[in-house]
Amino acid sequence: MILGLFVVSCTYSRSTNNLTEEQIKAEIEKANYCQKDSDCVNIGEKCPFGCAIIVNINEETRIKSLVEPYGSNCIYDCIEVKEVKCISNKCTAITS
Repeated sequence: MILGLFVVSCTYSRSTNNLTEEQIKAEIEKANYCQKDSDCVNIGEKCPFGCAIIVNINEETRIKSLVEPYGSNCIYDCIEVKEVKCISNKCTAITS
């Protein structure tokens, strides 16, 4: 049982490291859904994926695992996100 979980984990890790920027952006978009404000979380910024990567809280760990290992050398100058809200079933960054 433990060996099976380890194998799945390793396979998943390798496959996420091979995703393209466009594929990761598509996964971020799919993970941006909500019914109420508390469904949403800002997992931070990561160039080239945006100043505020806003996703459903249930998708937070999965999306972080896609975004964090992605290598980039760009820099953002971002406006501070004050809060996140669920607007029309999409998690949205509020900056003012």
